[in-house]
Amino acid sequence: MSVAVEKPDTPSDQRSRRSGGREARRAMRAAPLADDIKPVRAGLEGGSYGPLSENDRERIHEAVLTLLETVGFANA
Repeated sequence: MSVAVEKPDTPSDQRSRRSGGREARRAMRAAPLADDIKPVRAGLEGGSYGPLSENDRERIHEAVLTLLETVGFANA
């Protein structure tokens, strides 16, 4: 009669049963995106976002200069 002895799970046994994990997430983030889901594609031009008009920027600039002239730089 033979007695079967069960071995406790070793760390290497546990790793083989797991799928993914930290390394899989790292690999997924490091992999290049598919062409259809890339946020920026070749040929797109940047720098066209303008939340303020030229007139608005000029008004802000003048207000800052007036504030500095009135209050002063040390108290601003």
